[in-house]
Amino acid sequence: MTSHLYGPETKKALKNFPISGQTININFIHTVTTVKLACIEANLKLKKINKKIYPKIRESLLQIIKGDYDKEFIDKSLLNSPKLANKEGYDKAAIIVENHAKA
Repeated sequence: MTSHLYGPETKKALKNFPISGQTININFIHTVTTVKLACIEANLKLKKINKKIYPKIRESLLQIIKGDYDKEFIDKSLLNSPKLANKEGYDKAAIIVENHAKA
């Protein structure tokens, strides 16, 4: 299992920028994750996603929305651009889903 919940872009940012101790507005993360959930549900209806993996993806996203991973979202000083903020959220969500799929 992965010991960290971020991907390569966030890892580069951690190396290149100072840490402020401030976190991302968690409402942003919950909102982006809610959109992701709507997308996977639409893709399921369109038969673009495997029915077997859908429940694990859905459960992972619901856990993020519920707040189970709120403390995992890193320092917002790293996220001066919306593109990197999105990438940070996407990295974490993808790793959480991947960990659930392997379980």
